[in-house]
Amino acid sequence: MQHVSLGRTGFTVCRLGFGGIPLFQGSPMGTLSESEALGLLRAAFDRGINYIDTALSYGDSEVRIGKALKGGYRERVFVATKTYIKNVDDPPAQFAADIDASLERLDLDYIDCYQIHYIDRNSEWAYRDGGVLDVMKRAQEQGKIRFLGVTAHEPQPAIEAVKTGEFVLALVPYSPINRANEPELLPLCTKLGVATVIMKPVAGGILATDHSLAQMLPPEKRLSTLALRFVLSNPNVTLACPGMDSLDEVEENLSVVAGEIVEPLTPEEEQAIGELAARIGDQPCRRCGYCHDVCPVGIRNADIFRLMQYLQAYDLAEYAREQYARMEHRADECLDCGLCEQKCPYRIPIRERHAEAHQALSA
Repeated sequence: MQHVSLGRTGFTVCRLGFGGIPLFQGSPMGTLSESEALGLLRAAFDRGINYIDTALSYGDSEVRIGKALKGGYRERVFVATKTYIKNVDDPPAQFAADIDASLERLDLDYIDCYQIHYIDRNSEWAYRDGGVLDVMKRAQEQGKIRFLGVTAHEPQPAIEAVKTGEFVLALVPYSPINRANEPELLPLCTKLGVATVIMKPVAGGILATDHSLAQMLPPEKRLSTLALRFVLSNPNVTLACPGMDSLDEVEENLSVVAGEIVEPLTPEEEQAIGELAARIGDQPCRRCGYCHDVCPVGIRNADIFRLMQYLQAYDLAEYAREQYARMEHRADECLDCGLCEQKCPYRIPIRERHAEAHQALSA
C-alpha cells in the first residue's frame, strides 16, 4: 500500500484519506447509524487508512470519529478538522471557541491539523492582526493543535494562502471534471513543501456511479476508481480524501493505492473520462449543500441539480421527473433573493438554473 510523507509534518499517511462527511446522521450523502460509522472507520484504519478529515459543521461527525479513535487507534491516525470564518465582525474568541469545541467533540488532547475552512470567503479576517491566523498560532503554542492548514474551493485564495508559508497542507478540489487547481496551485504546493489533500476527487459523488458511461468501459472498471487514479497519478497530489459510506467503497478505493505506483489512465480511459466531463459541463453542482441552510424556502438545490444530471447526462428522464414531483420544495418556489449564490463556493448561477430545471423536470 502506498504511503507518503505529509508536507512538513513528518507524518506518513496512506495516499487515500477518509472524508468525514458521510459519517454523520442526516448527511446528504447517506445516513449511517453510530455503530455502523464506528465499524466502518475502524475497518478503514485496520486496512491502513490513517488520515481523516472532518469539520465542526459536519453534524456529529467529530463525535463519532472521536469514539472510533478509542482503543489504540488515535496513535496511528492523523486527524484534521476545521471551521470557517462566518463573519468578518465575529470576535477572534469565537474562532478560538470553535477549536475548543472540536477538541471536546473529538475527545482529544490535541488536533493534528486545524484548518481555516473555505478561505475563499471573508479571507481578509484571516491574515489581519488579531485575526484567525493569530488565533490558530496561539492555539498551536498552547498545544491544542500541531499544524495549520487551509481549505479553498477556488485557486487564487489557495495560492495566496500557501504563499504565506503558514500552512503545512491545503485541502482543495481536483478531479477529472474540475482541473482548475492543476496548472498553478498544485505545482506551487510541491515547490513550497505544502501537502495537497484533495477533496471531491470523484467530483462530489458525480463520478461515484457508472450510469450510462458504464458501456464505454470494461466491466471491471468503475468511474470512481478511474477518478482516483486520475487524481493520484498527478505527482503534485499528496493524497485523495473521498467520502466513503460502505466497506465495499473502502476496499474499492484502497485497490487504487495497493501497488507501488498508481496506475495512470489508459488513452481509452482518458477518452471516456473526457467524454463524461464534456457531458456534465465545466460548472456542475458538487452537492456540498452549503446553499441549503440559507434558502428561506428550503429548496435543496443539490438534489434538483442531481436530477437534472440524471435527465440530461444519463438518459433517466422518467426517473428524474418522478423524483422531482415528490420533492417538498421545487425550483419554481425560488424567491430570487440570491442568498444561495452568495454561499456557493463554485459561483454557480443557481437562480438561472432554477427556471431551466423546473421546465425540464416538470415536462
